[in-house]
Amino acid sequence: MGETLRIFLDIGANKGQVLWVALQEKYKFDRIHCFEPVECLCDVLQNFKDDRVTIHPFGLSNSTGKLTLYNPGRVCGSIYPRHGVSNIEQICNFIKARDWFRSNLDMSDQNIMKLNCEGSECDILDDLIESGEINKIDTVMVDFDIRKIRSQKYREKELRLKLKNLKNTNVLFCEEVAIGKTHIERTQNWLNIAGVS
Repeated sequence: MGETLRIFLDIGANKGQVLWVALQEKYKFDRIHCFEPVECLCDVLQNFKDDRVTIHPFGLSNSTGKLTLYNPGRVCGSIYPRHGVSNIEQICNFIKARDWFRSNLDMSDQNIMKLNCEGSECDILDDLIESGEINKIDTVMVDFDIRKIRSQKYREKELRLKLKNLKNTNVLFCEEVAIGKTHIERTQNWLNIAGVS
């Protein structure tokens, strides 16, 4: 049997605000996977020079293919258009979450996931729950940005119920554990509460 690895999944890596924390030596991550479909943000992520880091220039979703991303690179960026927002569009690449998990993660490893992707968290979680791949995650911190999107906000309640009924899954919610004034403080608090140190 091989050595158990500690793996960090940064889904919605943006400019690397959370990656900066994950790279700290005290967390002892062996591999760090950053998923970011916006090209200009991937360019920023490439500035993190560390052999443990892999930058994936695509997002995860419940299907594989090209999707329209509205307002790429902005706080309101999402595959779902926001009501009342002037939507700029960009076509980006996405991979079905279960397929990536199946090919790249092992149940025997310690897999830590941050899920903050402006509405796509529901598509990703639904896909991982339906396929059973969610069971490979030891702890996940979910930020339900879906509540910002009028046509989709109902899905948060549905997902929370599904997650509550899951076994062998440590699900933490952003508003409960990501506490602090900065991205650094919020990420550190979550990892400490999750026992990742």
